[in-house]
Amino acid sequence: MDAKITQPVTGPRNRQVAAMKTAARGRPMEWRSPLFSGPQILVCCISALLYAKCGSYPFVNLDDLVYVVANRHVRRGLTLDGLRWAFTTFDVYWHPLAWVSHMVDVELFGLNPGAHHWVSVAIQATVAALLFIWLFRLTGHAYRSLAVTAFWAMHPLRVESVAWIAERKDVLSGLFGVVTLLTWQRYVKAPSRMRYILALLTFTLALMSKPSLVVLPLLLLVLDYWPLERGRPWRALVLEKAPMLAMSAVVGAITIIAQGNAGALGLVSVPLRFRVEDAAVAAAAYLGKMLWPTNLAVFYPYPKELPLKVITLSAVVLGSVTGFAVWQRRRRPYLVVGWLWYVVSLLPALGLIQAGRQSMGDRFTYWPMIGICIAVVWSVADWAARGPTQQKATRWAAGAGLAVLAFLTVHQTSYWRDSEALFRHAIAVQDSDYMRGSLSEMLTQNRQYGEAESHLRMAIYLAPERFEHHNNLANLFLKAGRLDEAAREAAVALQLNPNHLAVVQTAALVFLRKEDYAAALAQFARAIPLGGDPVAIAAKLSDAGASLASRGRPREAEPLIRRALELNPRLVQARRNLVLVLVDQGRAAEAGAALDDALSATGPQAAYRDLERELEGDPGGARRARTR
Repeated sequence: MDAKITQPVTGPRNRQVAAMKTAARGRPMEWRSPLFSGPQILVCCISALLYAKCGSYPFVNLDDLVYVVANRHVRRGLTLDGLRWAFTTFDVYWHPLAWVSHMVDVELFGLNPGAHHWVSVAIQATVAALLFIWLFRLTGHAYRSLAVTAFWAMHPLRVESVAWIAERKDVLSGLFGVVTLLTWQRYVKAPSRMRYILALLTFTLALMSKPSLVVLPLLLLVLDYWPLERGRPWRALVLEKAPMLAMSAVVGAITIIAQGNAGALGLVSVPLRFRVEDAAVAAAAYLGKMLWPTNLAVFYPYPKELPLKVITLSAVVLGSVTGFAVWQRRRRPYLVVGWLWYVVSLLPALGLIQAGRQSMGDRFTYWPMIGICIAVVWSVADWAARGPTQQKATRWAAGAGLAVLAFLTVHQTSYWRDSEALFRHAIAVQDSDYMRGSLSEMLTQNRQYGEAESHLRMAIYLAPERFEHHNNLANLFLKAGRLDEAAREAAVALQLNPNHLAVVQTAALVFLRKEDYAAALAQFARAIPLGGDPVAIAAKLSDAGASLASRGRPREAEPLIRRALELNPRLVQARRNLVLVLVDQGRAAEAGAALDDALSATGPQAAYRDLERELEGDPGGARRARTR
């Protein structure tokens, strides 16, 4: 298809002769692409245009809140405390550069989601351009490198990594991963200590973006076989990458420990045999999605069982591809290299060490698909080299394929226009209790209680063991005033997870609304050691006490208000309410002492202004003071 190129040569004839000589030798090219050239600019522009609609999309209620909107460290922008937290937190992943990138976005653009989206789009476009440069420098094949980059960048499987703000770590790791490939290629071409150190530095940045790139040293070994065709003994090649392998081992261990501490490894109790079977099915399914990219969703639930025929078919597909690639390793080395790239890159995401509730994820194909694109494009190009008819057919097929992928990618981005659309699409593709629960939260926020309830009940039907759904249903019933049903669901949630903060607080609120105050106080007392906010709890107890007092029940209100003051002695409204309930009970002396305590604890406050008249029995003052 396209010939390899060497430099420096001038004139069409000389370039053609040089290309033929290089192709005959079978060695990679030594061409330096300019910083800006037609293919890079084309790839950048197309990559950006495909995601142009994302600039008008909001944050989605799926990790975007955790990573940006509700993250107090990120919301403050770029600060020393934030940087310290980013590099020391092990919240599921250790990926400080991902945190820092979000902080920089907030520093520059605030919480404008469109700007955050555009940064991800710009990074992805840069990754695509650098990927082309690396492939071109590595192989010398311009059109093949461009085809690999185009099919990879324009594929709808990239949408999740680019359109999801929380997945900034994907595109960021892609950026530093490709830069590492470029720096390593320069080191291999002309080894020097500085180039080696630079490669280690860029690899470190890649690991700090997303730990899944622990596989990168293994990919460099694969590239030593082809196209680099390095003649050194394998032991020397492995030893050359020992520092990178050590770094990968450390980051991998940190990630496993962090995920375990965060509770993300909730499915490690699943038998190893089942996890291996699911990994085989997922690896084959990813290939299917690459070839036929429809029905893509943000969440694919972990299966409860796998039919034997599905496992068998997946094993046959993987075994056949592996066998063919190995068989053709001498004639077509790009097949075994592309396949090894796919398998090795996919290993961290196959669920052998299961993290989270998903079985698969479109984002997990970000790196693995590069290997498949290399294998397919080089195979098609070799076929096309047989004659002009094949070349013409290949050009038309490639153009049509890219047009279809572009359409599908733009269409796939439309599902990210808001959280509700994203969740509904995921349910339509593959129903799951997780997406049902997520959708119900959105509907509850919009006060669409009826539809939210139906989705929660379906979520409970799909996963009755998940306490979150029962707890959310209890909260929904609380909002709708259906207290008996709320109490029943809260009790189930407590039984399933009695030490979860949200569950305990929901139970406390239910008891408070049902006027079982002793039980409510007991649950609030349990909530504080679990991480409950004493200030927020105090405000709820004070409000409940004020409500009781306004209904002529000051004696019952008093314990609630006193407990509120124990939790937050500076709560002005609770101080005021205590004085009023004591007055209502005819305990004027105690009310006066309570007012003195209030002034001592909080100083003069506008809320206390009419309390002295209340104590003196001024009817006008009393009426004004009754506004609690």
